[in-house]
Amino acid sequence: MFKRNVHIVALAVIAGTISAFPSLAGAASPRPIADTPAGWSSREGPGGLEFFVPPGAANMDVYEAIFPTQSMNGTLEQTASTIWHAIVGDEHVVDAKTKRVRVTDGAPAYEVIVATLDAQNRGVYRVFIVKQYGENVAAGELRFNDVDRIQAIGKPAVVSLENMSAHEIAPYQAGTITPYHAGEITPIPKAGVDVASHQGPLPGGLAGIWVLKVPGVAYTTSVDYGAFTSTTLHVSAGAAAGYLRITARKGYVWYDGSGRAISHGRLVQVIPHRDAAPGQTYWRVYEGREQHYITLERDGGVTLFDVGTNMVSMEGTKH
Repeated sequence: MFKRNVHIVALAVIAGTISAFPSLAGAASPRPIADTPAGWSSREGPGGLEFFVPPGAANMDVYEAIFPTQSMNGTLEQTASTIWHAIVGDEHVVDAKTKRVRVTDGAPAYEVIVATLDAQNRGVYRVFIVKQYGENVAAGELRFNDVDRIQAIGKPAVVSLENMSAHEIAPYQAGTITPYHAGEITPIPKAGVDVASHQGPLPGGLAGIWVLKVPGVAYTTSVDYGAFTSTTLHVSAGAAAGYLRITARKGYVWYDGSGRAISHGRLVQVIPHRDAAPGQTYWRVYEGREQHYITLERDGGVTLFDVGTNMVSMEGTKH
């Protein structure tokens, strides 16, 4: 379990990290301003930083920091990534979530939520807001190490960061963005295949015996803690799916893992309704009662797809 007491030493560590980052140092840089959350107090920090702490805070377990304005470093998302990686430094990143957010002044903005473990194995949680004004950005951070307190203090501080603006920077004009038109999107066609009107020759490399397997599955589950989301990755191994013998004359036999023939027939060339790769040919094949279609990949393997979804169902390597 994370210990939830962060001593003021943590502030010195973060301040040192910020000062060591050239684009965040520079006291001469224009300093963004933000709305002070109701009841919070303002403190001056090193390197042009301005800190805000919540009511009754006896230490720096919780604070909001406003960074000096800096120049863009690539795209807005890349700039946001550079900033939070520099602040987090050597801490172990447990989870990070990035999303584009809407802010009241119309400036393009990213919110980055980061959960880390510090050198003392204590949990530290941060919310970064990075806003673009022309070729410059304003950035701020809400840091806390007590996940139970974020429900009470998190929202006014994040709103304060979203209202952050910068001196001497021309405001972003939202009207310069070309509107999005949903009508320009082409609907995704219904899944399935059509039999090709012209049955072409079988690719030479497709003939042979193929060892088939169902690919492994990877998925994530998430728990939302408000200020950050804890995500767990689950991975399951693939499974054997038997053997497929294909002849140069388009005949095939499908064998199960014990070598028993469970299906046979002739390959029929088909055209998938969607996601067909240019230059690829596809051939319908049955695994008992299940219908698939197969194609020879450029790396020498084969991929089988489910007819009903046009999604990958199996992969194969030559025996």
